[in-house]
Amino acid sequence: MGCKRFTKILLIVLNVFMLTFCAGLIAVGVKSLREYTSYGNLVADTYLIGLPVGIIFFVGSLLFVVAIIGIVATVAESKCLIATYCTLLLTTFVLLAAAVCVLFACENTVVGGLETSLSKGLQSYFIDANITKEIDNLQQSQKCCGVHNYTDWENTPWYRNQSSRASFPFPPSCCQHSNCTNDHDASNVFGKSCYSAVSSSLLTQFIICSSISAAVAVLLVFAFAAICFLYTRRQHYRFIGLVEDDAIRV
Repeated sequence: MGCKRFTKILLIVLNVFMLTFCAGLIAVGVKSLREYTSYGNLVADTYLIGLPVGIIFFVGSLLFVVAIIGIVATVAESKCLIATYCTLLLTTFVLLAAAVCVLFACENTVVGGLETSLSKGLQSYFIDANITKEIDNLQQSQKCCGVHNYTDWENTPWYRNQSSRASFPFPPSCCQHSNCTNDHDASNVFGKSCYSAVSSSLLTQFIICSSISAAVAVLLVFAFAAICFLYTRRQHYRFIGLVEDDAIRV
């Protein structure tokens, strides 16, 4: 009987942890969405960024429902709720595994085409107003300049159309300080590669999502084992400790 009481307490603790990880997944999704909508047009197949974010929100929302049902099922001792909880645990585990596979597939596709996408974006600078705004936002927010460095701007239509190329080799958004466009000194320009900055940021988001997903998968396995332990012995023992009426209710 003491083992069953411990199992019930463990189940509630596991579900509370799942609620915490659910909040973490949703927080990562919000951060990713806010970050990448600011320069989504620069990335080829932008739906490949939106897809992982959508998956994160879906899994996080489903995990929230599963955890709530798990707590209620444990406390209320309802066979119907326990069966529902077991089914949802298995479903969530399968969806989580599929989501991680999609995340890795999107990671390889997005990062693989990122260099080409950014290069095309530079060629459209000052021609397409949306692209221009996104590149300026990208370079200022990530503190980077050009695809690899500021010399990438010398091969763009924007640079060739400048009246004074020697003194104006990069856009103002490359400047570390407010007035550097009349200075050819590279020390006044962001030295970081925009390709490295964006790819590193993307990889970090994917790693965080994958790590949280792995932790959730472990919790799901333990929760499933614990609920099965209680469910398969319902004919032999009564639940103890966390409710006043310790008989299993249908």
